[in-house]
Amino acid sequence: MRPRRVSDPTGTSGNLPPRCCAVCPLTTLEMALRLRAGSGVYEGSFIQHWLQRLLYYEAPGWVFALAYTLFGLLVVIAWWYFPPTLRRRSRGGD
Repeated sequence: MRPRRVSDPTGTSGNLPPRCCAVCPLTTLEMALRLRAGSGVYEGSFIQHWLQRLLYYEAPGWVFALAYTLFGLLVVIAWWYFPPTLRRRSRGGD
């Protein structure tokens, strides 16, 4: 079965889903209202903007070092409190 050809604004192969590169109308409205209000407008989509702010935040180096150290200690404590055990596999006929 052949894939359906769609109009492709990116100029690639033309076999992309219909809404691949379209900006959400609500994002367009939000940006227009922000511009009208004199507020800053971000680039990209709403989801991209907020995920980037959530995942890639600015903090001093010691914050990351402390977080990694505490996580490492938590892993060591978990291994000590719940030690891994080796389970023997039962053989085919037993």
